Amino acid sequence: MPRTSKMEDWYHTFLTALRILRNKVPYHLQHAVEKTIEALPTTYQMASSQVNQGGGSRSFLGHCLEPVVLNLVFPLVRQIINKTLELAKYWNYFFHICGINLKLATMNIHGRDDNNPLKYALQSYSFIDWFAQNPHDIVVDIGWTANVHWPSLPEELKRSTMLFRYAPMRELLRPGYKTPHFDRYCSSFAVGGGRALPRADVRRDSGVAKVQFYPKDMVLTYRHRNKSVGANFTAAEALNMGNRSKFSAAMKAFQDVMLEADSYGLQFEVRMSAWGANHFMKKDPRDVLDCMLAADAIVCYPTESLARFKVMLSRGWSSIIQRQSQLSAVSRGSPEVVLLTSVLAYWLKSLVKRPDEQSATKQMVEDLQLTEAARS
Repeated sequence: MPRTSKMEDWYHTFLTALRILRNKVPYHLQHAVEKTIEALPTTYQMASSQVNQGGGSRSFLGHCLEPVVLNLVFPLVRQIINKTLELAKYWNYFFHICGINLKLATMNIHGRDDNNPLKYALQSYSFIDWFAQNPHDIVVDIGWTANVHWPSLPEELKRSTMLFRYAPMRELLRPGYKTPHFDRYCSSFAVGGGRALPRADVRRDSGVAKVQFYPKDMVLTYRHRNKSVGANFTAAEALNMGNRSKFSAAMKAFQDVMLEADSYGLQFEVRMSAWGANHFMKKDPRDVLDCMLAADAIVCYPTESLARFKVMLSRGWSSIIQRQSQLSAVSRGSPEVVLLTSVLAYWLKSLVKRPDEQSATKQMVEDLQLTEAARS
């Protein structure tokens, strides 16, 4: 196994090569490079903190990297190493580490071979005879990602975060979809993500199963499906009834990781049949973006402002909980204290995760015995 110092050198060199590449690649590949930079942790220390110390199938958080990007990055990595005196120990050294905390994918750069982009995508997995399958048994997720065009921004705006405005997105989807479920961003009434099911005629005619849209800055705190920085605690743990250090550790980790915030874009996804997917993938992705821009559905803020806003809320709400955790054991177990703590915990988790992923509402029902009270 490589030593930590070697991995730090490699990761720093790899990220440096990516940032050099962003100014060298043709226009049609700039988005793929920006998406890669956005998804990866900004330091090796940050990447290593995403390791599950317990091991198992989720020991590492994977990141999707396009093979075409890797093929362009690795020669730059070699050039950097060979020209940097501090990295002389790696000269003539095979320095391709691929598979450690990386997951390869080819789905995001679409080909046009034989005017059949789905065929182009499936060719990457030739161990399956796709033409022997019933096309109605193949469901495809198509994602459009909008990223900040880093080279065209002034220095003070290079770290920016894009967000969806819910109301315009709802109106754009209204002709073909039911009212989207609103996933509020930091409990906002204006910005956030959403998920919607198609109307019956759209489902029947196009094979669309669902649509969803969301901001991408979740990658900063996301570890895996059941774990995100700043959200893994219960109201009882926040009140020092259980693991006494878990809540304070979660708050510190969240506030620390906000310092690493960079630039983040948006994701719009449709799940549909193979036939519908092939038609959708032939469309110019710019058309989708232009519709959203015309409807004023996208806003962009300096990342530093958003990060400071989240840290301010985190510190304020957590300080109230910490004051309550100093009460006597009897007082901490009272319905009033538990209710306030549960509500604050819900708000704290809303800075990290969308509300439907939170257990705070169920927790309030159980802790306050609301169901039992209703029955009596």
